[in-house]
Amino acid sequence: MICPMTTVRASTKGQVVIPRDLRRRLGIEAGTILGVSERRGSLVLRPLRDVPQLEAIDRACGLLAGANLVGALLAERRRERTREKKKTRRAR
Repeated sequence: MICPMTTVRASTKGQVVIPRDLRRRLGIEAGTILGVSERRGSLVLRPLRDVPQLEAIDRACGLLAGANLVGALLAERRRERTREKKKTRRAR
């Protein structure tokens, strides 16, 4: 069955709104994980169901979102260096 095409506009962030009738027909609700791919020059969105691993991966990735790991490591190294200098001074 060929569905009539609906036009949507991408935001500056690349976001699009999936029309309500399509969301209802495909069972897409808030929080539904969608697979995104490209096929012959077309964007394909596909609801992914029964994939608990994806949810776990998504949560794990969220733990590090926005984390400045290099900055945190450098700050920790500075603290260690300061502690070592204090130990050296006391040992003299």
